[in-house]
Amino acid sequence: MATLRDHIQEVEQWIDQPSAGDEFDIELAPDYLLETSVIEVLEDGVLLEADDAAIDLLRRHGHVLEEIG
Repeated sequence: MATLRDHIQEVEQWIDQPSAGDEFDIELAPDYLLETSVIEVLEDGVLLEADDAAIDLLRRHGHVLEEIG
């Protein structure tokens, strides 16, 4: 039977992990905040929603992107 401590640890672990639909903010500079959301949590990363304007903003700030397709 699980103890109260076990339940608390499970909840703390769940809270620290993103899930689909969560809001996700990326601060690129003091005056640039990219607001997006989590589409999917993968085994090796997190897939974020981004339109062409968001991708352009990331490129202009020198971030390397992995493109699909």
